[in-house]
Amino acid sequence: MTALMAQHSLSAHDLAAGSVEVTGDKAVVILTGSICSADATAPGTAGPRCLTNTDQNSTNPGFKVTLEQLSDGKWYVYFPAKSS
Repeated sequence: MTALMAQHSLSAHDLAAGSVEVTGDKAVVILTGSICSADATAPGTAGPRCLTNTDQNSTNPGFKVTLEQLSDGKWYVYFPAKSS
C-alpha cells in the first residue's frame, strides 16, 4: 500500500483497516487514519493537505480500498477503489 501511495505523491499516517467485507475473491476495506497529498499544500499552511477518517464505516471513497484475490492466491489492492 505504501509503494502504491508513493507513486501518487501521497503519504499516510496511522492507517488501519476499519470495516472489512469479503465476498468470495473480492474484498472491500474502509481505512481509518490520514492520507496526505505531498504535491498540494492547504492555503496558508506550510505542510501537506491531509484528510482524516475515524469512521470505520465511512462512505468517503478516498478511504475505500478494494482487493481481489487472483489465481496465484495473493490479494491485490486497488486504490482508489476499483469501479465495478
